[in-house]
Amino acid sequence: IGDARQFDGAGSTLSLGSAAAVDNLFAGGGTVSAWIRPTDWGEGNYGRIASKASTVTATTGWALQLDGARRSLLFELGFSSQVGRWRAAMDGITLNDWQHVAVVYDASSTAHVPQLYVNGVALALTVDSAPAGTATNDAALALTIGNHATSPDRTFAGAIDEFRAYATPRNAAQIA
Repeated sequence: IGDARQFDGAGSTLSLGSAAAVDNLFAGGGTVSAWIRPTDWGEGNYGRIASKASTVTATTGWALQLDGARRSLLFELGFSSQVGRWRAAMDGITLNDWQHVAVVYDASSTAHVPQLYVNGVALALTVDSAPAGTATNDAALALTIGNHATSPDRTFAGAIDEFRAYATPRNAAQIA
């Protein structure tokens, strides 16, 4: 365990590039997790924790971000016909406090619904947009911590530590 990376909410990011280990992570089912300590909801009220998306609305790829209006989490996953967008229950995230966040997506599930966790507890979700089609290919996109690579307009404000990506859906016990 070391020092967390500080993000200024205005332009700081950490690009991890594209590698086979993180390409199309959610196409077969995967998990992303991190420890976060947000000091603000981020630029535009949607501070990105991590993203491998082509646009603000993740038409290709995916994004895990804060949702300032709900004071919680938002996850987007690109599909060929309709982007999937899920919002966690109100007040799931606290500013100026450390919390562990995770998103798990099981591609084998016919419901195509991810699970969002804060501090090991699964959150109730609202479906903003049900996915349609097949998951989009994100192999050409960079994995970026603290924003997304193609447009710097969702910068995270605060600290992010121990970001992890798994090519399998982790279960609730593993998240806890």
